[in-house]
Amino acid sequence: MDITNCPECGKLFKKVGKKICPECIQKEEEDFLKVKQYLDDNPGATVPVVAEETEVSEKRINNFIREGRLEASSFENISVSCMSCGAPTKRGKYCSDCTGKLQSDLEKAMGEKKEEKKEDDDRPKEGGKIHIRDRFKDK
Repeated sequence: MDITNCPECGKLFKKVGKKICPECIQKEEEDFLKVKQYLDDNPGATVPVVAEETEVSEKRINNFIREGRLEASSFENISVSCMSCGAPTKRGKYCSDCTGKLQSDLEKAMGEKKEEKKEDDDRPKEGGKIHIRDRFKDK
């Protein structure tokens, strides 16, 4: 059982899944619905305008986009900065260029790992077998 303070409101709560307390989760969900409704009604709005009109912080709106809850590509003037290079992106934490680079780096690393494993499998095993009859020879 992990009891911690909520980083949003400071209350003690039993941490189960999310990093914030149930009351703040509910408040976050209400904020999300406000932002989503506002953007559905005003698709050309920018993050600062949405924040001002909905009274939801820009940081929280950007987090909704990074978490994939809001897809900025659905709205004209909404984007966040790529966490790697800083370029604007409409969805997620990374722009398409950085996503591609991360994916190719990961595939390359996985390929190297498979090569190492194959080399290990090709090496002869050194006395790794145990036979039951060997246990009874001395008796």
